[in-house]
Amino acid sequence: MVLILNSFMNKCISILILTVTFIPISIAHGDFQGLSPSGTVTKYCESDFLGKRLKYKSGDVIETETLLACYGVRECIESGYDTYYIINEYRVIDEKIYEGKAVVEVEFDIVCDISAYSVVFRYRTERKSVNMVVVNGQWRLCFPIGYPCVSMDVGISAAEDIAHGYRNASDPRDRKISEQLDDAVILLKIIRDRRNKDKQNK
Repeated sequence: MVLILNSFMNKCISILILTVTFIPISIAHGDFQGLSPSGTVTKYCESDFLGKRLKYKSGDVIETETLLACYGVRECIESGYDTYYIINEYRVIDEKIYEGKAVVEVEFDIVCDISAYSVVFRYRTERKSVNMVVVNGQWRLCFPIGYPCVSMDVGISAAEDIAHGYRNASDPRDRKISEQLDDAVILLKIIRDRRNKDKQNK
């Protein structure tokens, strides 16, 4: 599984040119209209946190795609990720606007990385710079914000699905991955339950 956003760099350059003489496009999902750069990025992160980028089905238009600059202009399919991050939270920390462009800084508190091949527990905070342009009067992201960053509950559910797919595999290496994911799910549930208990005690 690979990210099928072909030639995304070229697409974004094209968008930067098109914004000068852009032909109006009908944008679905009216909830996203009129947002600031920070508001647009927050919407993207909210959808991502809820697992929208992991729950893609062929033919669907997921909410995060509608916030990308390529949406409605040319092929813009955001799916096929083979890795995702489970995070505690995200936060928008800075916004800079200049000459019809913007850069929004976002931080993610990451618990672990999960893929179809491995599980890595590594607590860390990562900061990402999100480049944005104006398309049809609306702020849009030039690129997706890296791998999906999902909530603990969404991440656990996705890991269980991956593990189930490998559980009866003929290749012993695949069955080993299933066992690793099962162990990771147990640990993640312990972490989640402790975090929820700490919140209740505050």
